[in-house]
Amino acid sequence: MKPFVYTVAVLFLTAISGFELIGNLVGTPIETPTAARPAQASPESTYVKLCASCHGKQGKGDGPVADALNPRPVDLTDSGFQASRTDQQLIEVITRGKKTMPGYKGRLSEARIRALVQYIRELADSNSS
Repeated sequence: MKPFVYTVAVLFLTAISGFELIGNLVGTPIETPTAARPAQASPESTYVKLCASCHGKQGKGDGPVADALNPRPVDLTDSGFQASRTDQQLIEVITRGKKTMPGYKGRLSEARIRALVQYIRELADSNSS
Protein backbone atom coordinates (compact mmCIF):
# COMPACT_ATOMS: atom_id res chain seq x y z
CA MET A 1 0.00 0.00 0.00
CA LYS A 2 2.84 2.41 0.81
CA PRO A 3 4.34 2.32 -2.71
CA PHE A 4 0.90 3.09 -4.15
CA VAL A 5 0.38 6.07 -1.82
CA TYR A 6 3.89 7.31 -2.57
CA THR A 7 3.28 7.01 -6.32
CA VAL A 8 -0.02 8.86 -6.07
CA ALA A 9 1.62 11.59 -3.98
CA VAL A 10 4.46 11.99 -6.49
CA LEU A 11 2.04 12.18 -9.40
CA PHE A 12 -0.09 14.71 -7.56
CA LEU A 13 2.94 16.81 -6.62
CA THR A 14 4.13 16.71 -10.21
CA ALA A 15 0.76 17.88 -11.43
CA ILE A 16 0.59 20.83 -9.05
CA SER A 17 4.28 21.73 -8.91
CA GLY A 18 5.46 21.05 -12.44
CA PHE A 19 8.03 18.59 -13.66
CA GLU A 20 10.81 20.30 -11.73
CA LEU A 21 9.60 18.43 -8.65
CA ILE A 22 10.72 15.12 -10.15
CA GLY A 23 14.25 16.53 -10.34
CA ASN A 24 14.01 17.45 -6.66
CA LEU A 25 12.98 13.93 -5.67
CA VAL A 26 15.68 12.20 -7.69
CA GLY A 27 18.52 14.44 -6.60
CA THR A 28 18.98 16.90 -9.45
CA PRO A 29 20.73 20.01 -8.10
CA ILE A 30 18.20 22.74 -7.37
CA GLU A 31 20.66 25.61 -7.49
CA THR A 32 21.81 25.26 -11.07
CA PRO A 33 21.63 28.86 -12.30
CA THR A 34 20.14 29.60 -15.70
CA ALA A 35 19.32 32.79 -17.53
CA ALA A 36 15.66 32.38 -16.56
CA ARG A 37 16.37 31.47 -12.93
CA PRO A 38 18.81 33.42 -10.75
CA ALA A 39 21.28 31.45 -8.62
CA GLN A 40 19.83 32.69 -5.32
CA ALA A 41 16.12 32.54 -4.61
CA SER A 42 14.55 34.11 -1.55
CA PRO A 43 13.94 31.86 1.47
CA GLU A 44 10.21 32.34 0.93
CA SER A 45 10.35 31.19 -2.69
CA THR A 46 12.54 28.23 -1.68
CA TYR A 47 9.95 27.29 0.95
CA VAL A 48 7.04 27.61 -1.51
CA LYS A 49 8.87 25.54 -4.12
CA LEU A 50 10.15 22.75 -1.86
CA CYS A 51 8.07 22.69 1.31
CA ALA A 52 4.60 24.16 0.83
CA SER A 53 3.12 21.20 -1.06
CA CYS A 54 3.47 19.17 2.15
CA HIS A 55 3.73 21.71 4.99
CA GLY A 56 1.27 24.22 3.50
CA LYS A 57 1.88 27.83 2.48
CA GLN A 58 1.62 29.00 6.08
CA GLY A 59 3.52 26.02 7.50
CA LYS A 60 0.59 24.39 9.30
CA GLY A 61 1.21 20.90 7.89
CA ASP A 62 -1.84 21.18 5.65
CA GLY A 63 -0.34 21.23 2.17
CA PRO A 64 -2.23 19.66 -0.75
CA VAL A 65 -0.44 16.29 -0.38
CA ALA A 66 -0.32 16.18 3.44
CA ASP A 67 -3.19 13.70 3.71
CA ALA A 68 -1.37 11.22 1.46
CA LEU A 69 1.73 11.15 3.69
CA ASN A 70 2.33 8.95 6.71
CA PRO A 71 3.44 10.48 8.94
CA ARG A 72 1.74 13.76 8.09
CA PRO A 73 4.00 16.80 7.77
CA VAL A 74 4.65 18.62 11.01
CA ASP A 75 2.94 21.94 11.79
CA LEU A 76 5.92 24.29 11.60
CA THR A 77 3.92 27.05 13.32
CA ASP A 78 3.34 25.01 16.49
CA SER A 79 5.10 26.77 19.37
CA GLY A 80 5.79 23.46 21.13
CA PHE A 81 7.46 22.07 18.01
CA GLN A 82 9.47 25.27 17.51
CA ALA A 83 10.61 25.34 21.14
CA SER A 84 11.66 21.69 21.05
CA ARG A 85 13.95 22.04 18.00
CA THR A 86 17.23 23.89 17.71
CA ASP A 87 18.24 25.52 14.45
CA GLN A 88 20.87 22.79 14.07
CA GLN A 89 18.21 20.07 14.37
CA LEU A 90 16.12 21.74 11.66
CA ILE A 91 19.21 22.08 9.46
CA GLU A 92 19.88 18.34 9.88
CA VAL A 93 16.34 17.37 8.87
CA ILE A 94 16.37 19.65 5.82
CA THR A 95 19.82 18.39 4.87
CA ARG A 96 19.29 14.65 5.41
CA GLY A 97 15.52 14.31 5.23
CA LYS A 98 13.37 12.30 7.62
CA LYS A 99 10.79 9.59 6.91
CA THR A 100 8.67 10.89 4.00
CA MET A 101 10.58 14.18 3.71
CA PRO A 102 13.43 14.22 1.19
CA GLY A 103 16.82 15.63 2.13
CA TYR A 104 18.40 18.48 0.22
CA LYS A 105 22.11 17.82 0.84
CA GLY A 106 24.02 18.70 -2.30
CA ARG A 107 20.95 20.35 -3.79
CA LEU A 108 20.71 23.38 -1.51
CA SER A 109 23.73 25.23 -0.22
CA GLU A 110 24.34 25.43 3.51
CA ALA A 111 23.56 29.16 3.35
CA ARG A 112 20.18 28.53 1.69
CA ILE A 113 19.32 25.85 4.24
CA ARG A 114 20.15 28.27 7.08
CA ALA A 115 18.02 30.97 5.42
CA LEU A 116 15.18 28.43 5.08
CA VAL A 117 15.41 27.66 8.82
CA GLN A 118 15.13 31.39 9.58
CA TYR A 119 12.07 31.57 7.32
CA ILE A 120 10.51 28.60 9.15
CA ARG A 121 11.10 30.41 12.46
CA GLU A 122 9.40 33.49 11.00
CA LEU A 123 6.40 31.38 9.95
CA ALA A 124 5.87 30.47 13.58
CA ASP A 125 6.28 34.08 14.70
CA SER A 126 3.83 35.41 12.09
CA ASN A 127 1.22 32.76 12.96
CA SER A 128 1.41 33.46 16.70
CA SER A 129 0.52 37.12 16.39
